[in-house]
Order: sequence, then C-alpha cells, then structure tokens
Amino acid sequence: MVKTTNTDLRVKSFLVFLLIAISTLPFFKQNFGTYLLLGSVVFTLKELRIHTEILFFVFAAFAIEIFHNFYFDVYDIAVTRQSMIIIISAIFLIYYIKLDFLPIYINILYYFSLISFVFFALYYADSNLVGQFAKAIPSTFIKTTVNYGAEVNQINPIFYNFDSNFLELGRNNGPFWEPTVFATMLVIAQIFNLLLNKTLFNKKGIVFTIALLTTFSTTGFMAYFLLIIFYFLLSNKIRTFTKVIALTAFIALSVGLFTALPFLSDKIDNEIEKTDQEMDKYGGDSRLASAIMDLKEMSEKTTYVLFGKGHGPDRIAGPDKDVLRNCGDTGLLIEWGLLFTIIYLGFLFYSFLELAKFFNVHWAFSIAFTIIILVFGFSEAYFNLPLFYCFLFFGFIIKRYYPYSQPVKSEEEFTELVIS
Repeated sequence: MVKTTNTDLRVKSFLVFLLIAISTLPFFKQNFGTYLLLGSVVFTLKELRIHTEILFFVFAAFAIEIFHNFYFDVYDIAVTRQSMIIIISAIFLIYYIKLDFLPIYINILYYFSLISFVFFALYYADSNLVGQFAKAIPSTFIKTTVNYGAEVNQINPIFYNFDSNFLELGRNNGPFWEPTVFATMLVIAQIFNLLLNKTLFNKKGIVFTIALLTTFSTTGFMAYFLLIIFYFLLSNKIRTFTKVIALTAFIALSVGLFTALPFLSDKIDNEIEKTDQEMDKYGGDSRLASAIMDLKEMSEKTTYVLFGKGHGPDRIAGPDKDVLRNCGDTGLLIEWGLLFTIIYLGFLFYSFLELAKFFNVHWAFSIAFTIIILVFGFSEAYFNLPLFYCFLFFGFIIKRYYPYSQPVKSEEEFTELVIS
C-alpha cells in the first residue's frame, strides 16, 4: 500500500489542477500547455513503475500514428509528436497521483463551482457590471480564435470564462471553454463522489447539482439523469419501496422538464432538422452532423475503419469548410480506427470496474459510468485530452498499488488508508 505525505499531496493537487487546466481551460489549451504538461513529468519519476499493459497501449498508439505518417501523402509529424507527448505525460502523472486523484478532483471542482456561483448570481443581478468586469481583464487572459471568418474572444482569467455563452446567454461556463464542459466535469465529480461517499447528495454533491443546473447543458442534464437513475437502481443504501417512489417521481419530473424547457427538446429537434444544412454548408459543425460526416468518411475504406485517418486539421472538412467536428465518439473512431477504439473503451470500462470493486459499490456502476462518458463524448471531442487518458489507467493502478486492500466504504476510510 502506497502512503501519501502532506508534501506529496500538495504536489499531486497541483498536478491534478494542471491536468484539468491543460485539458479544459482556454488559457492553458495552447501550445505552451503541452510543454507545461511534459515538464510536470519530472515530479513523477521517483519509484515509477509502469504496467506492461500500459506499454502496449503506448505502442499501439505510436504504431497507428507511424502508419498514418507513411500511409498519407501529407501528414504532419507534429500531430504524432503532440499525441504521444499527451499520452505518455498523462500516464506518468496518473501513476504518480494514483487514487488520490479522486478526492483532489472533487475538491477542485467544488471550489470552481463556488466561484462560478458568484459570477452567475452577479450576472442575473446586474449583467452590465459583469460585462464591465470582463472588459477590465488583461489581454494576457484573452484567447482569440477565428470561426467562419469571425473573430471570437474568450476572456478567461483561469478562474472563470467570460465568453458569449455567459455574457450573452447567461449560461454558467465555470472556468471551462463552454457550459457543456463544465457540466461534464461536474458529473465526473459526482461519479467520484458516489465512489468515495456512496451518495450523490452530500454537501458537495448538492453544490455540484446546483452548478450543473446553471449550465443549461442538454447533454449534462441527460447524463446526470442517467447517473441518478443508476444511483437509485443500484444503491444498496436505498430501500426498494423508496427506489420505486423516487424513480417514478424523478422520471415524471424529467419528462415534464424535457418537454417544457427549450434548451432540451427544442434544441434537439432543431439540431436534427438542421443536420443536412450543417453538413452541406460547414462539413459538420453540430454534434449529429459531425457524427454522420465522421462515419461517412470512415466508411470510404476498410483501412480507415481499422486504423483511422489521424487527427490533424487537414483531415477535416476540406479547403472550403472552415469547421472542426465536435463529436468525440465518432471522432475517436475516425481518428484512431476501430481497433484502438476498442482498446480505449476496454481500458475505460476496466478502470471503472476496478474502481467500483475497490470503493465497494455495485459492479454495474462501471457500465453506467462508461455509458455516461460516451454520452458526453458525443457532445464534445474529449478523448484526446490528457485528463481523459488518465481515466483509462485506474484499473491497473489499483492492481499494482492497492492489491491487498479491503473495499473502501467512505472517503474518511480512504483518507486514512492512503495518507500518512
């Protein structure tokens, strides 16, 4: 059993923040972020032991990238370098952080949520004041991109993202690049909260739930709905009669909200209706259009089905289509191919299965957690982010570093187990 000193815990807290930041915060999602990630590996080199299975994962990814370099006439070697730096750095970091990742992640999202409430409440009290505050933020924290010929600014001084979703639509971004990403991070925090504390509705869980509601994220609501359904079905702390009553009431409420709230049913209907336009005009753009275009592109050759086409910008859309496709599920398939996708999802499910066993919750939660990640993956291109690579290796870490531990029944018990 690996013990964690207070000094180690501070370093690990910094590294978890770094993984979150480089994956999801606009200020860090730039070129220097990759090298910051690589540089952070120096913290991990002491007594580092990597599984053979992990080396197989790295080899598989590297082999596919080398194949792309030789198979396609034009393929940027920088794409391969970037991919391998992210994968290897994520492995080194998560093998150093180990299961301390879960409570640290929960705490970081808890404080992000509390900070977001201040700006969210202030926006609805006086949106002009929030707008003036955003304008006063130094240019260092403004990330500028060009979409369809229009310049778009994201004002993000690390602790909050003052972009159009917030300033124009009143949706809570937190510090992340858009509200759906905040919703994703919150539901992941709730998954870890469930593992550690066997509940979704302790103090932090309630804060996460309120924060999720302020995102007005269709995908976030749907994923959280699934998590709550599985929670009531599988939790051994809830009596059968209570489960039936609670589930019936919750499903009825959810159906009512789905039909009544425009950002749920109307948004989905609108996306379906505009699918052909999004494909013809932009080469993707919406989630559904992106998924259809990815699958269409994948079906062109058997080679693409098996090994994908890589994830450089030249693959997507073509010279007259200025768009980045944003469906992560089909993006994983077309970028890496079916074989690597099976490995990726197999590692992800195995991690959740071992986490469920270690934290003494029903094994079927591993299926639920994997489905929820795929639901989020349909909405955003997450699977090449270092944070999500980390999620693939928890199962092997448990087998290596916690093989003789009894199942953990609470966060307090876990803290006593790993912190000296």
